Amino acid sequence: MATLQELCDMILLMKNKGQSGKIYFYSKVNGKLRSGIITISDGKDFNINYMNKNFLSAITELRSLELTLLTLVPCDRIIVESDGSESVNIDIVLQLLKAGNQPEKAAWDARATDPIGSKAIPSQIDRSQLIQLQDEARSLLEKFYGSGATIKIDEIATYYPPAEKPREFLDQCKGLAALMVGADKAGKSFKPLYAKVS
Repeated sequence: MATLQELCDMILLMKNKGQSGKIYFYSKVNGKLRSGIITISDGKDFNINYMNKNFLSAITELRSLELTLLTLVPCDRIIVESDGSESVNIDIVLQLLKAGNQPEKAAWDARATDPIGSKAIPSQIDRSQLIQLQDEARSLLEKFYGSGATIKIDEIATYYPPAEKPREFLDQCKGLAALMVGADKAGKSFKPLYAKVS
């Protein structure tokens, strides 16, 4: 048997050594053996290939898997190529894995929430302006996710309708950006949108 902590330790070791390689992980799901591949380049860039799932879905499921075996195959250097899956900063991945087995929606925030997220929505905010947030947030995320931003934005809006929960909606969008560029840069990018609902 293997554990999530062992996987985290393995990823952390590769990070600290600036190492490249692949980690093959195996698990049992409903009695069936499943496997996935984690690719790490220079201890910085992280990519996961599991059941054709996107990054967030794969990481969320990985946290709850019953791992049976982990195999590390180091190599001199791997370039995480753009094959339709996301390459993410390894520090953010470690944060998400250490977050524990929380509901999938918790993965969206990537620990990049904003203090104003807990405040009530002022009644004087124009509702049409709130609805426009979805299009404006999509434009920002397209810089990092391309055309795939539309699907991600629609998924977030299902849980946090921008016309009803604008700050929560922005928190989740900012969290997606943070997965690609870090919390600081994501916060600066979304600051103008937060100003519209403050």
